[in-house]
Order: sequence, then structure tokens, then C-alpha cells
Amino acid sequence: MSRFDQLEIVDPAGHIQFVDLDPAVGLLNIGAHPDNDVTIQGPGIRPFHALLDFRSRPYQILLLDHNGAGESATILDQWHSARIGNFELLLATMDGTEPAVAMPPSVGHPPAVPAPVRPPAANPVPVQGTQSIAPVAGSRFALTLNNSGALPATFHVSVLDVAPQWILVEPAQCYLQPNQQTQVTLTLHPELPPGGYTFTWQITSPDYGDWQQSGQTTLVSTAVYQSIEWAELDPRTVRSQLFRRSGRAVLTLTNRGAQTTRYFLWAKDLRGDCVVHFGLSAAAKQITSLTAPKHDQCEVILPPGVAVPIEVTVSPTEGRIIALRTLRYRFVIQGGFNPGGAVDRAITGTFESRPAVNGSWLILLTMALLVASIFFFRSQIDGWIDSWRFTQADPSFVAAMPTPERIHGFTAEELARYRQDNGTGGQEISSAQATPESYEAIFKEIGKRYNVDWRLLTALAYRESRLNPAAVGGSGEYGLMQIMPPTWNEWAPLVQANDPWDPYSNVLVGAAYYSYIHSYFTDIGFSDERWAIAAYNFGPERVLRILDNGARWGDIPLPQRQYTADILMGMDEAPAQLARIDAKN
Repeated sequence: MSRFDQLEIVDPAGHIQFVDLDPAVGLLNIGAHPDNDVTIQGPGIRPFHALLDFRSRPYQILLLDHNGAGESATILDQWHSARIGNFELLLATMDGTEPAVAMPPSVGHPPAVPAPVRPPAANPVPVQGTQSIAPVAGSRFALTLNNSGALPATFHVSVLDVAPQWILVEPAQCYLQPNQQTQVTLTLHPELPPGGYTFTWQITSPDYGDWQQSGQTTLVSTAVYQSIEWAELDPRTVRSQLFRRSGRAVLTLTNRGAQTTRYFLWAKDLRGDCVVHFGLSAAAKQITSLTAPKHDQCEVILPPGVAVPIEVTVSPTEGRIIALRTLRYRFVIQGGFNPGGAVDRAITGTFESRPAVNGSWLILLTMALLVASIFFFRSQIDGWIDSWRFTQADPSFVAAMPTPERIHGFTAEELARYRQDNGTGGQEISSAQATPESYEAIFKEIGKRYNVDWRLLTALAYRESRLNPAAVGGSGEYGLMQIMPPTWNEWAPLVQANDPWDPYSNVLVGAAYYSYIHSYFTDIGFSDERWAIAAYNFGPERVLRILDNGARWGDIPLPQRQYTADILMGMDEAPAQLARIDAKN
């Protein structure tokens, strides 16, 4: 018997293939291409069709489109199977305790069908009782069906005593070879009021004539069903008008629950460049009410089954009449059932602030001023040109390069705040002072300074350069952390690092940059480590554009998701990798 959970793959002909799910591997690629971990062939099977993530429970199957991007994810556990083309995927666990329903027993004389020759397994009736689970999924009970007869057969599972729409049976019909088994889940509809519900289940098979088996169970619904459906922000990009600084969009919320619900919205803008207000139109005020204790927060009363349009007004904190280009700001709207509690849903938007005098007018105005300046101040201009020539000819003249006013759209003060929040204490410590003697000491010291797990930093360095401080990437990346030249030029002055080939300096810059990325994504509501790791490899701006289109991890390209998985799984190997490198040195 396998030591691991197993993926059970049933082809259209009923043949079964078992694949061990070793947690140390964590990911399994499935598709028609031979490079997959599991290769299946059939109509509708794409070369790279799905990715099974079994690093933690519940396991998930991510279906991929033709470009390898995620389309949708589904849970794979004892109660949920998945289908790829004509193949059915089931999970066989090592700790399953559900009783098996052996069928059919040797009862009756089905016409024109030989009676099964094997007796049923012991205790064929499922254990009766109640079971409570998360209210979103409802309460459910699992039946394990085992065809102990001698014939391939189709089995039907139904419920009695209650309206069928209130008990979800998945699957309601299954086809089993002799000695083959599967699971059928009976789930209470989540909209049922709290309380206990007793019903009778029945199993029949036309292939075994009049045979049937039934039992009774009670399931308990433990919480009031709450579900708020969000429509897309319309429009997703909010634009100011020529004579109006603000822009307006509509976010429609629909209460899919059975009772009136208080729902809370709050908006966040990381840099404070724009202000978000919530409100209701005159028509919406006839059906509900909205209170806004602060400009970026509101509480709305949502009647059941009613769609309520929420007006979202965005305005800049500082209006600019004259600017070279349209300024763009990102904001996040989050919602939940408790103020300041768990986030039920989040959506991102973009605000474009258009100046009254844009770049085209400024170009014309600048050209006119330039012509006037040349005509009226010709002698002064000649003097400036002579001074410039003298400066260029003087070899002792050194032009000091100023620190950029904005780095990745943030001011130096904002970056200092991020360093303060991440453990540097606002102190700029030269990388040339008190350099640790071993790689392990370097990663531990810098990880502690920036509040980043030193094993994660080690996994990044190993993935990027195999811990080679002299590594050079195809785009000119530097050293251990494979830092791009523009990133080094921006961040090295902030941490007083001057040698990209020095291991301590290189890790110091890489850790500061990663800490900044993680803080940025945490502030806009995406604190999961995966987003920061993907942004370190893929670029923060690319990840933010994906978030603007729906905030789904499955939209991150497959290579970056695999990169992130490699980093997270490589953290356990970090101490041993550093020990080998330090032993060589």
C-alpha cells in the first residue's frame, strides 16, 4: 500500500491509473504533452491541461488555457472529484474513514441478469449521525460506494423525504466496474436556515434489477447563509473630466442570502494620492440606506435578492491644472461583513487625473517661450554656453549624481518608512562594515534586519544564481541575487552598498528590494508571500496589471507560478545548501 495519498485517474473505458502524491513534490502537471508528470490522451485534452497543487489541503486542480494561464480552480478531496475531458480524477486518501456501501447484495432475482456472486462487505449502511462544517459549503455526508457484484453497473443515488433541490448529490449517477469504488457526497443547500435536517438516501441500479439500498441521516446547518455578489467596477479606469477634478464609477452589490445584511466597504490608496467616497443614487436611496463615517468607508444595508448600485467617486488629493501627462493612481476597494474584519472580496481600480493644460499645450507654450528667450536674451545665453564649455573642459569638475526623487513611483520618505516598518530602524549601515564571515551568517543577519525569513532569501539566491556571487545573467543581472542594473543603481545608495559582486552588498540590496515589494503588496491587501516572490521575478508592474484585471493567482503566468513554488519548497533545503557553500570556502 502506498505511503502517500493517491490520484485516481479513470479513463472512458473504466481503466484506473494511480499516481502517488508525494508532499515533497507538491505540484503535478497533467496534459497530453509527454513533458507532463501525468500524460493523458483523448478528445479535448490540451498539451498542458491542468496543474494539481497538493502541498496543503484541500488539494486544488488549476485548469489552464491554451497559453498556459490559469482559467479556474476546483477543490479535489474525498467529497469532490474533477473531470478533464472524458477522464475523471478522484482522490484516494490514506486517512479516509468513510464507511463503504457494498452493493449489490444477493437479494431478489433481476430478470435476464445473473445475480452477483460476491457477498457485500460488512456494515453496508453508512454511519448515521450529524456533521457540521463551514457554513459556506453547507453540511455534508460522504457515501463510499463499492461494486461488490460481478457486473459492471450504473448506480443512481437519490434523496427522499425532502425537496431534491435542498440536498445536492454529487455525483447522482456513477458507473463502476466490479470491485471498483467511488464517493458520493450529500450536501445541504447553504441557503437553508440553521437547524437539523433528516432525510433518507436510496441507491438503485438498473443493471441489478430490483436491488436497492437505503439509509437515513441527519445533517445540521450551523450558520446563516451570507453571500454578497460583486459586479465589476464600471468603468474599471475612472477618469476625471476637463472642468471636474473627480471621476465616478459604479460598483453593484447583490445580496444572494435569505435575509437583509449589513455590509461594509472601505477603500485604500497606498500613497495617499487620491480620495475615494461612497454614495447612493436617488433611485438606490429608495430601496436601501448607506452611512459613511469616514470618506473612505461606508456601511450599506442590502435587502435579499436586490442589486444595489454603489456610486464610487474618486478625486486627487492635489489637483494639477498644468501637467505634462495624465497622472494614474491605483486604489483598492475591499468589503466584508464586519468593519475592519476579514476581507470577503477586493477589487482594484485605476484613477486617471487629467490636467486642464496637457502636454500638447505645454509643448506649444514652451516653443513660444524658447523663441522669445533666444530673441531677447541672446547675450545672456551666449554667456551660459561659454560657462558650460569651461566646465566641460575642467577635469577637476565632478558632477554629483542626485538621488532620484521617486523610485518606482515612491518618494525617498516613503521608502524610508518601509525600511522603518521592516526592521532597519531607519539606520543606513554600510555593507563594508562588520561583514559576517560565512554565507549563513550573511543571510541570517540581513534577513533579521529586514524582517525577511533568511531561508527565503537563500532560496531566492539559489534559484537565481546557484549561490554564485560572480554569476552574470542574460540581461546583465548581478551576483547572488541577480539584481538588474537599474535596480542596483536605485537601491544601492539607500543601503550604502557599492560593490555588486560583494556577497554581503548584493544580498543587502536584494533583501531591501524584496522587503519593499512585500510591504507594498501587503498595504494594498495582498499579503500572501507568493505575490511578492512573483513580483521579484516577474516585475511589480506586471503583477499589478494582473491584479487590476481581477486579482486571481491563476492569472500569473505558469513560469512565474512554478518559480514561486520552487522558492517556497526550496526554503527547507536552504540550511544544507549554505552549509555546502561555506564548507567549500
